[in-house]
This record gives sequence, C-alpha cells and structure tokens, in this order.
Amino acid sequence: MSVFPDEDGLYRYMVERGAAFEDCVVVELVGRESDDEDFDADEGALLVIPTEIVEARPVDKDRLQRAKAG
Repeated sequence: MSVFPDEDGLYRYMVERGAAFEDCVVVELVGRESDDEDFDADEGALLVIPTEIVEARPVDKDRLQRAKAG
C-alpha cells in the first residue's frame, strides 16, 4: 500500500495532483515497509504492508488549506 510518513506530505501530494477531498478520510496505519520502491518515492511516498489500522479520521481542513497555500 502506498503511504506517506507524515500527514502534511500526504496533503501536499494530493493537492498537487488535484485530488478531490469530498467524502474522504485519512487512514493512519502500522505496517512493515516493503522492499519495493513506490512509484512516487521522489515525492516522499513509501510502500508498506499494513498490519493494523490505528485510526480513520476526517480530512483536516486546516492542513488542507495550508497545503493549498503552498
């Protein structure tokens, strides 16, 4: 599964790609990092094999606005 090590990086990545955030949630998980490299590793993305969902929460509108502001 493709993930980001920090939430701000995820928001920046998604904003840069014009993602729609309506009806979305942020899922925090625990997992083992894969030996493979993510296609977007240069953007900070990692591949993990998830083992546990820690939390699912709504998109943080303040973080989203900061990511859009650049």
